[in-house]
Amino acid sequence: VSNFTRYGRRAVHLTLILSHKANVEQARSIVMALLNEDSRVLKSPEPEAVVDGFVLQGAQFTIRAWSSTSDYAGVTRRTAEEIVKRKAGKAFGSGEK
Repeated sequence: VSNFTRYGRRAVHLTLILSHKANVEQARSIVMALLNEDSRVLKSPEPEAVVDGFVLQGAQFTIRAWSSTSDYAGVTRRTAEEIVKRKAGKAFGSGEK
């Protein structure tokens, strides 16, 4: 049993697969901008977006941020949705413009 409300904050973890053609720095820039725009994302510990592994399809790109427990679901959903909206072509290796 996990008590997620004990400390009043929760870690948001999202993992994406960036294609081999992806521009990692551009992808990181897009993700960090949207995390910094969301006032529900806590400033400490600082959010991060890092390549932390590899799979056959590309690089494993992990996003970590903290929010209050009450904002956790909203931050997780908004971050995922905004990544889909903002994934401009080569940043994520989709080839779209």
